[in-house]
Amino acid sequence: MHPPSVSEEKFLEAPDHVREVVIQKYADTFAEQIISAISNGKKFAVAIENMPVKGAKGTWGQRIEDVVTLINAVESAVTKQHIDEKVAREYVGATLDINHALHDVEPEQYESVLRPWFETLRERLKVVHLYMPAEYGSDLEEKYKLTLNLAAEFAPGARVFIESKRDKETTKQIYSTTRKVS
Repeated sequence: MHPPSVSEEKFLEAPDHVREVVIQKYADTFAEQIISAISNGKKFAVAIENMPVKGAKGTWGQRIEDVVTLINAVESAVTKQHIDEKVAREYVGATLDINHALHDVEPEQYESVLRPWFETLRERLKVVHLYMPAEYGSDLEEKYKLTLNLAAEFAPGARVFIESKRDKETTKQIYSTTRKVS
């Protein structure tokens, strides 16, 4: 799930009480669904996804702290309904979009940018995904290997996906290549 679609600049300029209302409304929406799922014996997780890093020109949710704030808000909204904290934590986490985190980042900085995401979110990472380009290359290979290594170290329970919007044959070819690398 993406954070609220609010300009980073406008969100940070807004008074505290306005930011709190936006976050609370967002959290309540998901808490309601989580409580319903718990009541009906259904299992799923709300995994809040980081947004592309674009500074003041981007939307709020680009930073680790933003995602943690939303996770905590949803968990809190669930526990206010007399749901155990451990149970709430099973239903709320994060999706780390590798390409969003590495937007406009040079390859030599990949690890220094990604490591804090993995170190901070750890078991809260439910999903990690990496966007598949049109062809396999060294950039995808570097991101892929780094993602697998960091996930294994900090978030072994996270599901790692290669996200494709390519045709079936291209996807199959690139996926097969990544399987040989890992």
